[in-house]
Amino acid sequence: MSRLAQIKRFGESYYNRLSIRQKFSFTISVVLLITTAILSFSSLEWQKKILNEKIAEVCQLSVQNLSGVAKENLLMGGRAPIQELISNMIQMKIIGLRYAFVLNRDGMIVAHSDPRKIDGKAPKYLSIKSTRNIKSALQKGKFFEYVNRIYVRQRNGGTAQKILLGVAVVGFSKEDVYRPISYARRILLLITFVIVGIGLIAANWAARQLSSTIVVLANGVRQVRDGNLDVEIPVRSQDELGLLTREFNQLIRRFRENVQMQKFISALTVQMIHRRSRLKIKDDETMERRDIAVLFSDIRSFTTVSEKLEPESLVKLINVYFDLQTKSIEKYFGIVDKFVGDQIMALFLEEEMNDQAIQAAIEIQQNIRKLNVERKKMNKEILQVGIGIYYGPVMIGSMGTKTRMDYTAIGDSVNLGARLCAIAKPGQIIISHRMIREIRKSYSLIKLEPLILKGRNRPVQIYRVKYA
Repeated sequence: MSRLAQIKRFGESYYNRLSIRQKFSFTISVVLLITTAILSFSSLEWQKKILNEKIAEVCQLSVQNLSGVAKENLLMGGRAPIQELISNMIQMKIIGLRYAFVLNRDGMIVAHSDPRKIDGKAPKYLSIKSTRNIKSALQKGKFFEYVNRIYVRQRNGGTAQKILLGVAVVGFSKEDVYRPISYARRILLLITFVIVGIGLIAANWAARQLSSTIVVLANGVRQVRDGNLDVEIPVRSQDELGLLTREFNQLIRRFRENVQMQKFISALTVQMIHRRSRLKIKDDETMERRDIAVLFSDIRSFTTVSEKLEPESLVKLINVYFDLQTKSIEKYFGIVDKFVGDQIMALFLEEEMNDQAIQAAIEIQQNIRKLNVERKKMNKEILQVGIGIYYGPVMIGSMGTKTRMDYTAIGDSVNLGARLCAIAKPGQIIISHRMIREIRKSYSLIKLEPLILKGRNRPVQIYRVKYA
């Protein structure tokens, strides 16, 4: 892996570890920095170009003005006017002008801003071409010099000739000339930092608003995962995050509704819905034939009790006994298919369904016995149940219309289970002979008189389960 690829990989790894707030702030800051830098550089170059043109114009005018005066006086051999002009130029404090002098054709200085250098020699300037702009100016340490060669035209016969009279030179300080550019550079740099700083603060604020909503949503999802469906997140904006928050709240409301709806439908139906949803089944399923254990539990003397109690008290009383029975049924992997008045219909579908159904029935009767002892001590109404269990073939599946369906079991085995429950006395558990062949554990059973059912040629042998 190349060095560049390693750096790129490290940068991506580091960037991915940043929070959304940090990523947002970093990205905005970089964009602002690059944009401001480009604008500042462009502006600075544009200003520098204009300033160079103005400086070149001032320098050119200065050296040309000096050359014009020097030309007349060099022809006449006068020096005083040239020296006076140079002194005036220095006194005018032209920006950047530090010195000026004029040479004659012999390379001797005839006038200088520093009088001590007059009559000195500088013959090298005689060979330098005239300066047109800053780029062609003669660089001399901290100064650049504008040079202008002074000519006079004379006719020699019919031909005009240019005769060199001397050279005019003006020197400008680079520091003074470019001071406005340096100042502008500092101002632009300060502006850049201010803009980036403001942008960073604004980006950090926006990122905080953005990330805070995301964090709240994440906390909401975590609470839902932990089973809290009462969570609701306040909508604080009308943007996409506000839309996401509203949709999240709507989703949780749907979850709450589904949880509430599951209380009113059997676990068998819920399992069917989950399976159909997981397998994406759209068409109605056909009925399935299976051997199952069907348990019916019915409250005895219910009419007598209902006459004594108000409807509200009666419902509370029934729910106490229904809750007790449901816990035992579900403990042994049974499914409460439905509540019909004061009766419970439960299905057992596991491999050891017969043993599980009998154990659930025994536990129900034992727990009801304990509950009744406690309620008698408190002078409260008590209830007793009779239980019937039948094992046999049924049809399981969806039943009903296109607009209202139920997922349940139907068949003769269901009817026989209900019939066994009807003949069971308070506290009794009645099972069919067929279950005897299927159970794996040992139970204390009492053989009862065969049950004669209407429409059947042979009576059904039944047993009562004894329990402590």
